[in-house]
Amino acid sequence: MPELTGLTRLPTRATLFPYHSAADALTNIPQTSPWVKELNGKWKFKIYSRPEAVPAEAVEPIFDDQQWDIITVPGNWTMQGYDTPRYTNMVMPFENNPPIVPDENPTGVYRITFHLSPTWKNRRTVIHIGGAESCYYVYLNGHIVGMSKDSRLPSEFDITSYLSAGANSLAIKVIRWSDGSYVEDQDHWWMAGLYRNVYLYSTDIAYIEDVSVRADLTAAFRHGRLKVKTTINFTNDPSKTANYIVQAQLHDARGKAIWPKPLCKTIDRRYMKQNYTVHIAQTVKNILAWSPEQPNLYTLVVSLLDIKRSTLETTSTRIGFRNIEVRDRQFLLNGKPILIKGVNRHDHHPDTGKTIDRKTMLQDIFLLKQFNFNAVRTAHYPNDPLWYDLCDEYGIMVLDEANLECHANYSTLCRDPRWQQAFLERCSRMVMRDKNHPCIIAWSLGNESGYGINHDLAADWIRAYDPSRPLHYEGALKTLWEGGVTEYTSGGTHANNFINPMYPEVSQLIKWATTTKENRPFIMCEYSHAMGNSNGCLKEYWDAIYKYHGLQGGFIWDWVDQGLRAKAPASHDKDHLGKKHTKRTTVTPAPSSGPLKKNEFWGYGGDFGDEPNDVDFCCNGMVTPDRVPHPAMYEFKKLVQPIKVKVIDIKKGEFEIVNTNFFTSTSWLSGFWQLELDGKVIQKGKLPDLNINPQTSRKVKIKAQIPESSIGEECFLMVRFETRKTMPWKIYFQLIKKCI
Repeated sequence: MPELTGLTRLPTRATLFPYHSAADALTNIPQTSPWVKELNGKWKFKIYSRPEAVPAEAVEPIFDDQQWDIITVPGNWTMQGYDTPRYTNMVMPFENNPPIVPDENPTGVYRITFHLSPTWKNRRTVIHIGGAESCYYVYLNGHIVGMSKDSRLPSEFDITSYLSAGANSLAIKVIRWSDGSYVEDQDHWWMAGLYRNVYLYSTDIAYIEDVSVRADLTAAFRHGRLKVKTTINFTNDPSKTANYIVQAQLHDARGKAIWPKPLCKTIDRRYMKQNYTVHIAQTVKNILAWSPEQPNLYTLVVSLLDIKRSTLETTSTRIGFRNIEVRDRQFLLNGKPILIKGVNRHDHHPDTGKTIDRKTMLQDIFLLKQFNFNAVRTAHYPNDPLWYDLCDEYGIMVLDEANLECHANYSTLCRDPRWQQAFLERCSRMVMRDKNHPCIIAWSLGNESGYGINHDLAADWIRAYDPSRPLHYEGALKTLWEGGVTEYTSGGTHANNFINPMYPEVSQLIKWATTTKENRPFIMCEYSHAMGNSNGCLKEYWDAIYKYHGLQGGFIWDWVDQGLRAKAPASHDKDHLGKKHTKRTTVTPAPSSGPLKKNEFWGYGGDFGDEPNDVDFCCNGMVTPDRVPHPAMYEFKKLVQPIKVKVIDIKKGEFEIVNTNFFTSTSWLSGFWQLELDGKVIQKGKLPDLNINPQTSRKVKIKAQIPESSIGEECFLMVRFETRKTMPWKIYFQLIKKCI
């Protein structure tokens, strides 16, 4: 029943945690809060062949589960020895007959017992389930709490009325296939289970339901304009309660308060009847703007106080001040037509599947920064909330994409009213969760799902809710090419602020740039397919991007080879590339990590007995599954580096140094040169101190004496640049070790 997307789910909100005090909230560490209880860890687990095979008593509190297995949460059960991971690109992994799912439908039941602190008594308790694939039911002490679909976004349920004093029995029944699977037909592994964080949190009878932040810059980009909308709610009738106060304070990166006193607004009973929202606005002088080059962040602390000014709840969110515009055939960040040096990224780990830990996320962030990437498309679903926190902190722009792809039913479900609610919710809930992240520069309505009224309804909602960001949806553009049309034409603007095709030829880019009357920027959502020995034509793409107005880069497909660590039987045929597999191998259970060990290999479609499959088409990344860069990474790093050197007169040693950054001078770099003759360094030196403003250049002279060379000798002058100090994204091993 596609119309039914959930039962008793609470409204989606930003990723917020309740804290005891403003000082605690400023730390932004939920584990320190007395009002947060983590349920990650070891759960009892049993898998059944289908939902109907699950006995009713399996979710009851009095049930003997002593013989059940132990499984790790968060984690995919398909990576822990149960069922099978499946890889398909376009086709469904079962008979394509929407909304019907197969009778054989693996169903896992998770069980855990928890106790709550006495301090949680007479308060409201909520369970947060960060992600589960694909449909699940929640039971507490034998009572059904609720149900949810959408594998890539969290769901929360109020469990207060089902709690017992002492031990509480929680059961979650996860069904692998649902009608929601038809709109999760992305090019990646089909997994299953509770694969993101599960935790409880507690609030008072009056509580902060959500905080929405808009942090813009004034016309001169010097000052900030902060707008905070706080939504409060109550467990009882608000008309019978006393007045409340909402308080907000902004802190800089060092934790120093921006305002002498917090901004306050009293909520009286009349105001409570107006959707329980409080609006606070303030101009912030001499703000440090956020950009991928300078990711300046502030922490906003919001508190709810009673009329006696006693704190009931405090929460916090990190924010960044920046402006986004689309005009004059340009995407503008803080008024600058910044280039998108991006890549499409799946959540993928070779040992844990869709469960990505902080260590792996940091590894991805540092590699992106070290190789001069500045943007990621979350292909093709919202990522774990931690990913956005790290992109905020280290400076990676994000195209946030909804969990919507119906590739096997490309032009039907987008126009089918039965899936209208699913389309709308998967887009709107993504926006409501992620709205406060400065790294997010645009919202995407999904991928490869045709274009229909369901997309336009979602687009209308987002434009009304968040007018500060543009919309991306390649399908709205692609339908213009149906019937053999190959040129880029106007249209699809209702759901798309970009010209964002997949895999256009370089000649098409140039033709568009030199002939179009379009007002939208050209940013490729996918290009340069990173499969096989080379991406191909990277230089030609970037030559055109640098040369022509309106061309602003794009997102390479894709980041990581989606290989899974597998162990080969003794009889396994190692020469398996491109072949349809018949021999089953085994997934190496987590936790395993690092490079391949003896008898291990990176498995792909068909290596796990999964049928149908698309073989090795999942291995098209810029890095290996264990994050070793492929050769194309080094080519890309060179092509988009933040500084260029142009020869003026080689014999006189005259050069022009160009700063290609948009917000940062070259003062963070030191330059060096060396002259080599047949591979031997014969001269070297240091460039003068560089302080070249963004998007400008400077002439320098190198005191190099070009030697007279004999026939057959080669002479090279190499100029290199190093950071003056260790950058945050260079402190690799120290930070990684802290996460282990």
